[in-house]
Amino acid sequence: MKITLIALFVLLSPMSSALGREKFIIGSVVNIQKIEDELDGCACRLDTIFISTVDGSRAWMNFSGKVTELTLIQATRPSTDTKTFYRKYKAGAISITVDFQKFPKSADENEESEGSKVNATITIIKGHHKDVFKVSGLCAC
Repeated sequence: MKITLIALFVLLSPMSSALGREKFIIGSVVNIQKIEDELDGCACRLDTIFISTVDGSRAWMNFSGKVTELTLIQATRPSTDTKTFYRKYKAGAISITVDFQKFPKSADENEESEGSKVNATITIIKGHHKDVFKVSGLCAC
């Protein structure tokens, strides 16, 4: 009975990946460290672990003590009716997705004020390992 169950599990495991139900090990993909803010001008700064130009064309994270520039793969822009957008990056074998949600301007901020407060979810995948970080920050000049 035990041998049959083990054999069935082994047979079904590759099938679940083939069906797009890939399983990830949640845990430390890489050692994420604070990134020093050396970017002048307009930028999106998310807590102290992610920084990018406002348009997202250039971005950096600190992996294990090494500041790494990320390559932009895909991005969306927020429209007037939606306050969400995302950016996908690569750094070697690491995939990074940043899902942004803009806050509406508060009553004491006018529409012309520069910058947008954002919440973001940063998902980092390397192989079958995945980390998810909930962060907040500001995209501003």
